[in-house]
Amino acid sequence: MIDLYLGDYVQSFYSNWCILRRDELRRMYMDSHRGLASIAWQHGELDESIFHWQHLLAIDNCSEDAHHGLMRCYTRQGKRGMALRQYQYCVDILKKDLDVSPGAAIKKFYQHLTAENS
Repeated sequence: MIDLYLGDYVQSFYSNWCILRRDELRRMYMDSHRGLASIAWQHGELDESIFHWQHLLAIDNCSEDAHHGLMRCYTRQGKRGMALRQYQYCVDILKKDLDVSPGAAIKKFYQHLTAENS
């Protein structure tokens, strides 16, 4: 599925007639990456999981679950600094693009990370 997705459906035509199909295909593509990232995580294949989370962010950089997934992978790899930077990137992009703060789950994980060295 992810190999077949080559970008937005009828990308050169931004007309109303193709919006629903374009959004549906993009959602399916993103759901596929989410599923593959989760499977890789469960099997301890962290680089593979990171690959899929990063692809999600390339499509939607405001995807909190992708930011959270990357933070978890980096933490499990012992890259706490990268996890903290990912959180800050998430905060910045959500504020800039949507004028919102991250949700409770990712904030709680961040607090857990920062409390470890307190």
